[in-house]
Amino acid sequence: MSSLALEAGVDGRWRERAVAGFVFLLCCGLLGLGSLLEATAAGYGTHEQIGMPPCGFLRISGIPCVTCGMTTAFTHAVHGRLFDALSTQPAGALIAVAVAATAIVSGYAMAGGLSLLGLWRLLWRPRVVVAAAAIVLAAWVYKIMILHSGV
Repeated sequence: MSSLALEAGVDGRWRERAVAGFVFLLCCGLLGLGSLLEATAAGYGTHEQIGMPPCGFLRISGIPCVTCGMTTAFTHAVHGRLFDALSTQPAGALIAVAVAATAIVSGYAMAGGLSLLGLWRLLWRPRVVVAAAAIVLAAWVYKIMILHSGV
């Protein structure tokens, strides 16, 4: 084995492991933070527990912003309350599931020295991005409807 291979790591996949490790730690950090929070009964405002201000858009307009309820839904999901997460903010619930799945995939990639580039290319296709945007917009309309119906 050459000295260059030894410097790069035993199998020479240190970059793949480093990227996957970063993604893994980021996802685990988000999941860990969600586990420390307590979802608010209002269905929004959970983000205030980490020092963020209340939603200015909601305060000024009376309409929830696109992300209103996402932290609350994420927190519900992390605590295993998936129905509560979906009924609070569907896009936030799906994001929580995606973050958990990404933690698993990136942990596997880190352990195996696999690249996440193929997954990245798959997810950043125009169809996937448009579908994700449509889900977020539909979840926003849903949030507006439930907030104004008093449910």
